[in-house]
Amino acid sequence: MNTNTYAQIINLIDKSQNILLLTHAHADADGLGAALSMYSVLKTLGKEVTVVTNDPAPEDLQFLPSIGLVQNTLTSSDDFVITVDTSETSASKIKYNVVDNKVNIIISPKNGTFDESHVTFSKGTSQYDLIMTFDSGNLEHLGPVYEQNTEMFFETPIINIDHHSSNTDFGTVNLVDMVASSATEVLFGLLKEMEKRQGKKLIDKDIATLLLAGIITDT
Repeated sequence: MNTNTYAQIINLIDKSQNILLLTHAHADADGLGAALSMYSVLKTLGKEVTVVTNDPAPEDLQFLPSIGLVQNTLTSSDDFVITVDTSETSASKIKYNVVDNKVNIIISPKNGTFDESHVTFSKGTSQYDLIMTFDSGNLEHLGPVYEQNTEMFFETPIINIDHHSSNTDFGTVNLVDMVASSATEVLFGLLKEMEKRQGKKLIDKDIATLLLAGIITDT
């Protein structure tokens, strides 16, 4: 892969702090594996990172490391966000009701119990300074995430990482390798270059699992 493309991507990442990671609607192991791998690396580099795909991850992909981090909607700056830590206790069902002008959010645990220590609150944000897409041939493949926020995609730099020959090169920078097996394979090359420039190891056991899951399922 052209080292100049790697340099452009790394330069954009270095200049950005609040980064949005996206993959196509009805996401598979390749798109999710790539997005979650990059999430882990960017967090290591001290970035604020959000991973979004339009649909919940399939049940057979719940084994993927950090799969609980994936959101299914984009928040706006007017939103009030209630975050429940599921790293120790998994959620099996979420529902809500409104009683006496109060919204009750009910989370049923799959195992263990939830308490106040698992809950945090924050304001939503839509002020991303970089978007990275994975395994998506065009912006329309992102589904409602794109359709409902089209203005943001024209205002924000986009890094497009993919392996499909049908890719429309919609990004500000396009890392598209049509002979690669998967987006995760394409990303692996970028991560190795980032390791070299950072002078430290970035690919850990969980990232290796995510990358391999994408490569295996796409082949």
